[in-house]
Amino acid sequence: MNIQISVRRMTIPRVMKKIVRELCSDIQNKCNGIQNIDVKIENINGHDISGMDKRCHLKVRGKEHLAVDVEELDEDLHSAIDSAFRRLKQVLMLRSAKPVRNLIDPVVWN
Repeated sequence: MNIQISVRRMTIPRVMKKIVRELCSDIQNKCNGIQNIDVKIENINGHDISGMDKRCHLKVRGKEHLAVDVEELDEDLHSAIDSAFRRLKQVLMLRSAKPVRNLIDPVVWN
């Protein structure tokens, strides 16, 4: 199992990277066949420009031709991450013959 997190055009705290890694690990442990999860976090317009420019892209690859890509854009990075993991969970539940259960819920950011 491989988890890669890349951040472009912004910096994020180590705590946030740790939380993202925990969300990925939990999904990999609960869903059979997942081999790789790539997380790309990006501020599309750069630091000085606000708007719907915070992106979280999740790329999941695995056995039996498992290929899922989820991307969320939002004004708030935390919301983009939460939405992306929530959608990934839904997609994996639909693809799986065995339901995905007991995944940790996306983090509630303060």
